[in-house]
Amino acid sequence: METMTTNQISELYSDTTSLSGNKANANYYYADGRYKSTDLETGEVTHGTWYAKEPDEICITSDKGERCFAMSKSDTMVTFELNGNKSSRKLSEYLEGDQTSELVKAAK
Repeated sequence: METMTTNQISELYSDTTSLSGNKANANYYYADGRYKSTDLETGEVTHGTWYAKEPDEICITSDKGERCFAMSKSDTMVTFELNGNKSSRKLSEYLEGDQTSELVKAAK
């Protein structure tokens, strides 16, 4: 695993949709820094913002506050770390564009 740069984080997240770690939410990251998380079961939407922070973090701000995750990657995976807790996701799980409605349909 190598540490991700803020440019790599911005390129990975900008205009992409991915499932949350617990697979309960579809998260869409707008290219302009806005963020939308949709609960796949209830359809409830939370809005916020996201940005890449030096040297290697993605920060997400919502009504629940701000959380920043240290990011690293390999050829096929990215890993997030917050307070010593790590989780990983395949790069192929980042879907281009806003795929929220498709993920909500697939969850039903």
